[in-house]
Amino acid sequence: RQLKFSYNNRLSSKELSGDDKCLSECNATIGEILQCLVIAYNIGHFFDTFTASRAVVMLAGKDEGFASSIKNQMADPQFKEAADKIFSEHNYKQLHLLNSLMILERCNPSTQSIRESRRPLAQAIGMTKEVIYAYLRGTDLSDKMEYVFKVFKIVRNVAYVAYDLQVANI
Repeated sequence: RQLKFSYNNRLSSKELSGDDKCLSECNATIGEILQCLVIAYNIGHFFDTFTASRAVVMLAGKDEGFASSIKNQMADPQFKEAADKIFSEHNYKQLHLLNSLMILERCNPSTQSIRESRRPLAQAIGMTKEVIYAYLRGTDLSDKMEYVFKVFKIVRNVAYVAYDLQVANI
């Protein structure tokens, strides 16, 4: 049972519980998914992270046209569902994940550096988007994905404490 959760254990697309088959094609490990999640989780932050995110969520709650303009940035129905959930719950702490998804969507797989990479980056981008959607859903997860998100949250909390200790006036 313990080996099931080792970092080099591979996940199937079924374990992610998404429709996208890129996980089985990429044959990603728990460790690789954690690496993708760490990067993707952080690329969508605004400059004044929570202040700006809160302002966007508040405006989306008051102005349906503004909310629609964000929801229509991507054709993926999962994106619209995620945006609806974030706006309806006023969850400004996860708004940056919508930005992360939009950034990943706009990565151009036809550039030379991506075409020449050892692992097809387009597949890795698709997998990372599915991981973010699973993180935002937070329900109906496989044991492995629950484990991945649990480890991620612990590492993220330790990183926050370590950062705060560096910038705090003690």
